[in-house]
Amino acid sequence: MTERDGTAEQVRQEIEADLREVPEATWLARDIIATIKRHKAAEDARTAAVAGRLERARQVAGAEAADAEAAEHLTLAEVARIRAAYKVAEAATPRVILEEDAKGRPANHIAADLGLSASYVSRFLREHKAGKQPKK
Repeated sequence: MTERDGTAEQVRQEIEADLREVPEATWLARDIIATIKRHKAAEDARTAAVAGRLERARQVAGAEAADAEAAEHLTLAEVARIRAAYKVAEAATPRVILEEDAKGRPANHIAADLGLSASYVSRFLREHKAGKQPKK
């Protein structure tokens, strides 16, 4: 047994002795342990969320670098086709947003799939439902 194991065992024995002497301490000890466990779980969740955001940021940065490299090799004809496709996609965007909304998809999911901001899609839907001409 290491010195640390011996110290931990000694502390455990002292705590158990204290709990036998003061029964009310059992409830307090349980509350403290429960609070520590909740704090640890929240800390683990925050750590996982930060790690997830960091990984997504790395993926986006890698994709942007790949996009920039690919753009350097586009020909005139390829750029023309892409620009024409962009105009078609831009014209179809309002219809697609309305169709997806009618299917019950949340605005933030529609926005993410289309590469738009959630606030833009939400505003578009709000203005459309109010009978206004949505802004581009």
